[in-house]
Amino acid sequence: MTEALAGRRVLFIDLRLPTPERDSTSQRIQQVLAMLRGRGASVDFLCWRDPGPTPPTGTLDALGVRLLPHASGSEAASAEAFLAAEAARYDLVCAVWLNLAHHLLGLLRQAAPDCPLLYLGCDATHILEFREARVSGNARTLQRALRSKQKEREVLAASAVALAITPADAAAYRALAPTANVAVVGMWCALPAQVARRPEPCTLLFLGDMGGPQNHDCALHLAEDVMPLLRRAAPGVRLLLAGPTHNDIEKRIAAPDVEVLGWVADLRALFARCTALMATVRFGSGLKGKLLHAMAHEVPIVASGIAVEGMPLVAEVDFLLVDTPDQAVTAVRRLLDEPALGPALAAQARAKLERFYSRDAIEAQFDAALGALASRAARRRP
Repeated sequence: MTEALAGRRVLFIDLRLPTPERDSTSQRIQQVLAMLRGRGASVDFLCWRDPGPTPPTGTLDALGVRLLPHASGSEAASAEAFLAAEAARYDLVCAVWLNLAHHLLGLLRQAAPDCPLLYLGCDATHILEFREARVSGNARTLQRALRSKQKEREVLAASAVALAITPADAAAYRALAPTANVAVVGMWCALPAQVARRPEPCTLLFLGDMGGPQNHDCALHLAEDVMPLLRRAAPGVRLLLAGPTHNDIEKRIAAPDVEVLGWVADLRALFARCTALMATVRFGSGLKGKLLHAMAHEVPIVASGIAVEGMPLVAEVDFLLVDTPDQAVTAVRRLLDEPALGPALAAQARAKLERFYSRDAIEAQFDAALGALASRAARRRP
């Protein structure tokens, strides 16, 4: 299938244009687009939401991906009209996000029943939502998780290949749809040319888009549950919260030792100065881009089991595992009391990054997934 992509037309459908400078999901989408183009495919990008009259197309332009123009009228109507008229002209359709992919199933079945669907899973959505419901106790979230579970089963069954981002997500996909064709394609993270660590005493960093429920919950958990304990156990500790904010974080957090930075364009200075990255998410799924970037910049990681799920990281070797506020306090105290511990963990984690999350490693996963796609296509031929 690697050679078969040469000259093939691929339609890539996403809700919005990728912004790799702002979020890790966009980084992965950028990488998948680059791999498609690198294998000779011609790629058109259909933005389901109208990107506006002057869309920022720099990421697509750099890859040689064409942004399809939006017709006049409502967003959904114009995109659906395009699919009805043009989908059959493509050799492969790639869709991102569960709800969008599920919405497309019926449209593609009518407009292009023979065109294979490549589902780019960002996480195991139903797992994430079940975990969120357990933490929040919210009955509506539980109902949403049940609906997502059925949608995910249908999307997986209808896809020629589903690309899971971690082995853990792949296992969840296969448990949900045993006959689905599932492959793991992660995300690479380039190593910086030079790493200059100048950690400040007791400076902890949390990184993530706090508009996302798992990051919003984690930021509040750190500020409201962990920091009060750390103030007693490690006086002078500071917590930096970096990432876009679209909610009540700034209103709810009012402490001189917790700083809400918002979106930071260049993270290198933050990585250089922090004692550790606190990735103590209480629910979620998928691969955490924040961990890859911390590993690349040799930042010691304090993480929950959910944060490292599906990654080849070993507790006490590559990172410190914490799942309660008391454990988080103990981990931070250890990093402060044992000066050699943090650099040792960071060096081991960076070695894992080089081995498992290099571009060559992810490209090999992608080629294997294309092979699975070709095998599925061959079996479907009469």
